[in-house]
Amino acid sequence: MVYFDKSWPAPVSLSTESQKSSGKYNKEDVLTQLKQDFYNKCYLCECKAPNVINVEHFRPHMGNTSMKFDWGNLFWSCGHCNNVKLNKYTNIIDCTSVVEGIDQRIKINMDPIYGAEVEIENLDNNPSTIETTELLKAIYNGTGSTTLKRLEGANIKKDIVDELFKFYGIVNQYLDEDFEGKESHYKQLIVQELRTHLSNSSPFTAIKRWKIRTNEYYNSKLEQFIN
Repeated sequence: MVYFDKSWPAPVSLSTESQKSSGKYNKEDVLTQLKQDFYNKCYLCECKAPNVINVEHFRPHMGNTSMKFDWGNLFWSCGHCNNVKLNKYTNIIDCTSVVEGIDQRIKINMDPIYGAEVEIENLDNNPSTIETTELLKAIYNGTGSTTLKRLEGANIKKDIVDELFKFYGIVNQYLDEDFEGKESHYKQLIVQELRTHLSNSSPFTAIKRWKIRTNEYYNSKLEQFIN
């Protein structure tokens, strides 16, 4: 998970739909604004352009109309993550709140060659950090989930591996000893690719950033590209 800067004001349809007996919280203006704010990424697993998209209630509304149509409570999620989370995880970190500091509270890693699971570690003992860590373990590794959810998680992990190999390819080009001797347009392209991979809009950004933070050599050379 990474920080997402949610835009305001809220989509106009939410106030009008909330007055209806069967109002909808996923009208076109809501979908458009959520897709943009979350870079068309699931806020939990960070997959990009998910095949199944849900407008998820960050805090379960449980029939409460105010929470159901609260713009601050609507998030962009993939079907897998929404179905794992359901109403079971009610105290997780709000990644749209900059003061929550999501990037520094959970360490997340995966070895693209040997790792069968995504490694997730809470870096403090705040109850919301611990619960978010447990949710992410269920999402990626199927901890405590059904066989179907574990298979879905395996598909996400395959996408992570593919993305990490792309990322390492760009990193290696930047760190190549002949890089400084390359043409300026080539260097600009590689630098831009690095910035894109490490931006909030990229798939699985948190894992890529932790690859840099936990490698002393990478960190000394690439920390400047982390937003």
